[in-house]
Amino acid sequence: MKILILADLEGVSGAGDYRLLIPAGPVYREACENLTEDINAAVRGLRAAGATEIDVVDSHSTVWPTRTGPRNIVKDRIDPGINRMMGGWDMLALTRSKGDVLRSYDAQVIVGEHAMAGTPDGFASHTHSDNTALRINGQYIGEVEWHTWLLGYYGVPTIMVAGDAATMREAQAFFPGIEGVSVKTAKSRDRAECLPVAKARKLIEETATKALRDLDKFEPYVPRPPIKLDVIFTAPEPARFGSYMPKAMQVDDRTVSYTAADYLEAVWAHMSLVMLGALHMFSHDFEKLWKLLPESARKQFNHEYEERVHKWMTEPSPFPPPAPDEGAQ
Repeated sequence: MKILILADLEGVSGAGDYRLLIPAGPVYREACENLTEDINAAVRGLRAAGATEIDVVDSHSTVWPTRTGPRNIVKDRIDPGINRMMGGWDMLALTRSKGDVLRSYDAQVIVGEHAMAGTPDGFASHTHSDNTALRINGQYIGEVEWHTWLLGYYGVPTIMVAGDAATMREAQAFFPGIEGVSVKTAKSRDRAECLPVAKARKLIEETATKALRDLDKFEPYVPRPPIKLDVIFTAPEPARFGSYMPKAMQVDDRTVSYTAADYLEAVWAHMSLVMLGALHMFSHDFEKLWKLLPESARKQFNHEYEERVHKWMTEPSPFPPPAPDEGAQ
């Protein structure tokens, strides 16, 4: 049996401090170690139930396509028998490739997950970014549903989710019968009380074994088309910017809607809108940073930009010249 483990960071065991979201700090490094061991626990449990091939997706920070690869997994501590490790964008790229790789899995297991945006008792609750929420066909959803439906689109059931208590409540409300492991309980959005990590990982291992042994009871889920996608931003400006995407429509100050023919189109429309909104939001941060940079840094940036323009204008074009009759009506 071939299994896909999809991992996020906020819902890992032993991590109850919001500073796990800050890559430059020690809390983040510890969270990455916990993520790695949670994955290892799931791997042990799946193998005990007969899994022969296991791939892992590190989905944390999927929103930036340049951040590829499993960058939140500690590579010298991960189970060496894992067949393939990918980043979130690596997995999404499989939906654009030939061969239907995602259809080759027998089941998906999700670990380290968090609750949807707006969940008051969810640790670090959000949906793919810190400035958006998401509705599908009028219903708010989070990343558990988003990933479950994505594999469901390819006929693959999601059999287990591990994360905080709010995530388990959400997952089991959408998918009754799915196996769940609550490794912590949020006291607020920025703090959580965690189970001892040894207990949490024992639960992950045992639940993975049980879920895979009961594989026949699970079915793939996917919304019926057409699919109405609503991306709700925290401010009007990124919503207006996102509404410039073809087929998108701004329906109120903060909401952009898009109607997709199937769920895969909805996935890519959602990611595109999130990225457009993030581009708008971060442009303000860049302007502030630019003003704060020392003059020497600004000069260096301008020098490098000038060199890039010079190279672009003086080197041969990488594109073939148009045919003589190209563009003729």
